[in-house]
Amino acid sequence: MNYTISGINYNFQIIIEKAFSPSEDLEMFSFYIKATCKITNCSSCINNLNAVLSYFNIEDSDPRL
Repeated sequence: MNYTISGINYNFQIIIEKAFSPSEDLEMFSFYIKATCKITNCSSCINNLNAVLSYFNIEDSDPRL
């Protein structure tokens, strides 16, 4: 899944990909947010969900997660 949000200075891509799983019983995913500057085309990624949840003041005990 790839979802793009266009901001004023940056484009943000929320990317979720199926990842390698060491067990056939376990389904794993890779998650990250990629921010790309519209002027310079430089990009940076956030791949730690805790940092994202903290930014939005979402507790890790939130039942929506």
